[in-house]
Amino acid sequence: MPDDDVAMTADRRRLLRVLINLVHNALKFSPQGGKITVTVHAEAREYTGRESPGTSSSQVIIQISDEGPGIAPEDLPHLFEMFGKRKDPGDIRMGRGLGLHFCHLVVEAHRGRIRVENRSSGGAVFSVELPLNQEAYAGHIADCR
Repeated sequence: MPDDDVAMTADRRRLLRVLINLVHNALKFSPQGGKITVTVHAEAREYTGRESPGTSSSQVIIQISDEGPGIAPEDLPHLFEMFGKRKDPGDIRMGRGLGLHFCHLVVEAHRGRIRVENRSSGGAVFSVELPLNQEAYAGHIADCR
């Protein structure tokens, strides 16, 4: 399978909303002139326990990284919970705590995984891992139906 062409069966509208939410958050927390990077690549996925042993599959990994302040370590475990948000009440960038919870629900519904970690150079990186349907491979990028 070529590195630059992947196909998947998914809910296009909801996955687009996930990406918009993640990019919006990166913009919101990045400093003026800060760099936001979005990368997409496919890779072979190891057996995770959800599949039968010996099952081989691939996944697409989408990463959104920013140069913002990062996420406080005490906030990381609760970031995807409903109403989970940063604890700084004086921060005008705070939302309602629903966007990342929505992202988590959509990614999980697609049998995927969403993670976040702080970058050593500052900022955060969100990773969305989604399984690819090998049978649906048709050489089109993000063929969401």
